[in-house]
Amino acid sequence: MTRYLIRLDDISENMDFSKFNALKNIFTKYKIRPILGVIPKDKRARILNPNKNKEKLWKELNFAKKERWTIAQHGYIHTTEGTGGTLKINNYGEFGGLPYTYQLEKIKKGKKILEKEGFKPDIFIAPAHSFDKNTLKALKKENFRIVSDGAGFYPFKKDNLLFVPVIIWHAREFPFGIITICLHPDEFTDKGLKKLEKFIIKNRRKITNIDAVINKFNKTNIFTRTWFKTTNSLFNIAWLIALKTCLKKYGRK
Repeated sequence: MTRYLIRLDDISENMDFSKFNALKNIFTKYKIRPILGVIPKDKRARILNPNKNKEKLWKELNFAKKERWTIAQHGYIHTTEGTGGTLKINNYGEFGGLPYTYQLEKIKKGKKILEKEGFKPDIFIAPAHSFDKNTLKALKKENFRIVSDGAGFYPFKKDNLLFVPVIIWHAREFPFGIITICLHPDEFTDKGLKKLEKFIIKNRRKITNIDAVINKFNKTNIFTRTWFKTTNSLFNIAWLIALKTCLKKYGRK
């Protein structure tokens, strides 16, 4: 059976709060508990909502906490100084390709900001899907348990971390798998909101939360995990072929 997780990225003081609130109203109405990827100290170069408001951000996150939504750390300052990392979805990112000590310091600083405001994230989301072995080493050092990323239909363990794959960036139906729908609030239009709500209404019983996914994974037996691993391996073959085709099409090597 298919299960859907909803994740919102780029939650920060620079986001468009009106669009975030529109999504918040939908999730509250249907009792959805999304993952919020919070940028602790947003210094992105791209133009966002100029109304920076830290107090407003923490107020929204405290509301989310009361609703039992999941607060995850989405990098540190969301720069693009690194490479595409292991997944190579992009050719830039905040962490991939950078020295271990530098990555560790960024992760540590970001976590400290969130902890100061009363949040204790143990889920990490790398900006632009850019992470590598140094990132994973730093995450373990800082006691993160889960990475919301990776290619596959089902969660998997790697380097003593639980990966919950992310393979789509808009709401669409799948015949099976634990599917994380990665959304960016600033990019939503009224039409997009209506489309998302329609998807939620149709699939409400299939929409879950990260706590339920982790609990179920921990209770799986060896046969189920073998099925997960086999399915993920087949997906990865298709993923690499599609990625190679995409990179060739857009001139990347």
